[in-house]
Amino acid sequence: MVKNSEKGEAPRESTHWPRLLRLGREIFWVGVGQFLSISGSMVGVRVLTHLLPPSVYGEMALALTVGTLMQQVFLGPSGNALVRYFSLAKEEGRMDCYLQAGLELFGRASLGVLVVAGLSVFSLWVSGNVDWISTVSVASVFTLLSGYNSMLDGVQNAARQRVVVAWHQGLSQWLRFAAVIPVVLLYKRTALYALCGYCIGITIVGISQTLFLARILPFSSCSLRISSDPIVCEMRRKMWSYAWPFALWGLVGSVQFSADRWALKLEGGLDAVGFYAVLYQIGFSSMVLFSNIIVQLMAPILFQRAGTGGDRARLQRVFELNRNVVSWALTACLLGTAGLYVLHTTIFRVFVAPAYWSVSYLLPWMGLAGGLFACGQIATLSLLSEASSKALLAPKIVCAVLAAGLYFLGAWAFELRGVIAAGVLVSGTYLTWILKLTRNTEKNYAQRTDSGDN
Repeated sequence: MVKNSEKGEAPRESTHWPRLLRLGREIFWVGVGQFLSISGSMVGVRVLTHLLPPSVYGEMALALTVGTLMQQVFLGPSGNALVRYFSLAKEEGRMDCYLQAGLELFGRASLGVLVVAGLSVFSLWVSGNVDWISTVSVASVFTLLSGYNSMLDGVQNAARQRVVVAWHQGLSQWLRFAAVIPVVLLYKRTALYALCGYCIGITIVGISQTLFLARILPFSSCSLRISSDPIVCEMRRKMWSYAWPFALWGLVGSVQFSADRWALKLEGGLDAVGFYAVLYQIGFSSMVLFSNIIVQLMAPILFQRAGTGGDRARLQRVFELNRNVVSWALTACLLGTAGLYVLHTTIFRVFVAPAYWSVSYLLPWMGLAGGLFACGQIATLSLLSEASSKALLAPKIVCAVLAAGLYFLGAWAFELRGVIAAGVLVSGTYLTWILKLTRNTEKNYAQRTDSGDN
């Protein structure tokens, strides 16, 4: 008789436990990081709404729309490429080449941010809106610092340094708002000084992130000069090929994430923008932050399992796993929306100053828009596991254009309520489109596998 241990069953069982324990620890620390982020964000809303009236809160939200363009077109795509190719570079033993190519990509993205910031300042000066120049300039600096932090977070998360990521995510929220308090109280309660506080807080976090990441990655091998090494050039080419679709739809997507605020500015004034910004931060952003728990946990795992994206069997397993994850996320979205419907008054009384309480009834709808959008983002992980982002061009661009039109139409017809209704419609359309794309991709791979087996 052959014992189970001789068949290999016992060793297989024993090897599962370390993997499950590690996954459990990762889930815990990702949850800790997002809890700290969400709690910091909610406390920050409480602080800012007491310090800043709706008009100033709205002015700050409008200034940050310039940063949205920079993030979507330059910094975000570079960060996505760094996350996607980390596991491949580690698997191939080419981390030095990966870091050099990533540094060059980030350098170009930073240059793009500076160019857009310069053009924005010049446009304000020419148009006579000189009062906005300082605010937009500081908002641009904050965007650059935030993009740098997001890239470091992404790389550390890809390396599955969950504890480091968790604490830095929490610190980035808490320190940002903690730094606003003395700056605003010592100087003026304006959007400019609030954004200066943001910059101070995010700079402290960035320094800490850099020190931690330098302990595990060979930054000493990197150079500020453009490398001519063929391996680095090939890595840079792959990263750029992966990143440019993000930049293209980010150009249009930045309109989507800015049109809502500008539409309200034209139809309802700065107060309406301030009300919307609070609803967005508590409802939409909170839902997205909750979904980030799933994205942070699953993205490195899915990308590692998918490898280069050329193995059909590996990709099919990735598709199946992520399909289940999306189902759980959609269930959580609906439950969260129901919770906001029941508790919206209490949430506003606890976390928002009285001047903003009149719009609390719109919080569930903003949460639904954020939840549907978050589920769509989770669903895209299946497509991104192929190491090709081009399939997302059509839904990203079309939904962004649709959103811009619906936001202005909604603001014109119903002001704040119309813009939020448009957001729900756009997020639902985006999720439906992504799910259809992933289903078609799964069917295509299943058909190829069946034909290959036959």
